[in-house]
Amino acid sequence: MSWLTLTPLQTTWAVLTTPALFLLRLTLIPVSALVRLLLFILSPVIYIVQYSLAPFYFVLRFLQALQPLYIFFGCAIVVGLLAGTVLQFTSRILVSVLGWDDDSGTIAKPASKVRVGVWKGKEEEDEEESSPSDWAWPEMKPKLKTRRRKTPGLTGQTILEEDDDS
Repeated sequence: MSWLTLTPLQTTWAVLTTPALFLLRLTLIPVSALVRLLLFILSPVIYIVQYSLAPFYFVLRFLQALQPLYIFFGCAIVVGLLAGTVLQFTSRILVSVLGWDDDSGTIAKPASKVRVGVWKGKEEEDEEESSPSDWAWPEMKPKLKTRRRKTPGLTGQTILEEDDDS
């Protein structure tokens, strides 16, 4: 299509739209005067509402300025969750492959007795047999010499630090 064929079409549209736009302009003159008068009359109300909403707009503008931080922290959370999940699964696989798990030294409770409530662990039996006189004066208790078994796995290799109260 050449430019010569578009020129008569453009001229036709210009001829048709010019009178229509002129009529539209004539109707907008009284409407714009009416709108200006209305704004003048309602200006006190408009300013009161504008100043009362100013703190709200200030907070919104401040939060809008922090948008890059939202994006940064959101990405950091996603990366942290993914890295933590990968490290957890890697650690579990290494512990199970190298045999560092603590399952070998623990006593498993029978499932049927756990449901019924018959099973009592050693700690529960000790608590039932102890009386208030046993724990009231701990320095008066005779110390029994018992050998403690080393805890197998990673728990036995952990060095516990004590808090200094001073």
